[in-house]
Amino acid sequence: MKNNVTQFPENDKSRRDHFEATRRSIVKRRLTLTSTVFVGILCIALFFTGNQYMNNESAQEELAKAQSEYETLVDKEKSLSEQVEQLNDDDYIAKIARSEYYLSKEDEIIFNIPEEKKDKENKE
Repeated sequence: MKNNVTQFPENDKSRRDHFEATRRSIVKRRLTLTSTVFVGILCIALFFTGNQYMNNESAQEELAKAQSEYETLVDKEKSLSEQVEQLNDDDYIAKIARSEYYLSKEDEIIFNIPEEKKDKENKE
């Protein structure tokens, strides 16, 4: 006797259900892996962006400090240039020599007036 067994659609349905479940779990794993990789890359990008931002802020502070120092040096250089120009002027040198070192011209008498008397005279 021959055994006449036929498969019911339920068996095919259970196979299809099993196949679909396996496929869904594979899709979920792939999605999880892809999401994890994406989040990892995003974290690394954010880290480097933050690090670059901090470096940029530091560089901006150094630039501001350097510009301030540069402006101070430019002002000092202008002052020294003016002083050099004045020192090249014979009249200015004579004036300085006469006021600070009490040098005099011929037939000139220098009187040293104390500072206190000058202050009193200025008040009157």
